[in-house]
Amino acid sequence: MSALVLGRPAEVMHTIGAAQMADPAERSFGEKHRISREDFLRRYDGADVVGVEVDGQLAGGMFFISGAVHIGILPQYRSRWARSLKPMFERGFALHGSPLLARVGAYNRGAQAFVERIGCEKLDETALYIDYAAFQERMCYGFTR
Repeated sequence: MSALVLGRPAEVMHTIGAAQMADPAERSFGEKHRISREDFLRRYDGADVVGVEVDGQLAGGMFFISGAVHIGILPQYRSRWARSLKPMFERGFALHGSPLLARVGAYNRGAQAFVERIGCEKLDETALYIDYAAFQERMCYGFTR
């Protein structure tokens, strides 16, 4: 069972950072570009944050800043948090409108497949990132696409 977590932004952001460092592609990118966890937390201080708990344990979350959404879920929970996906995105749409920008590392094939599966539209691609638009009316929360 998953549930949203509000009112604990620092704790959720630390978990999102830990989730990103647990992903080999994200960790490699961070090391290559010398991005520390402290840099990550400092850069996104003040973001709108919503976390997700799975079976009472903080599993990660999303944060929204400047019309963009960033997602980080600890690996052991990646297949168990989907029920919270819709309310998390709906919070972002309510706060920042539609579409939201989802920037995914060009090296992160798993994240690319995920955002495409839930209905995000590819906008642009560089050597480092692929930008997707998450349109509220196009989101597919049941992964049926």
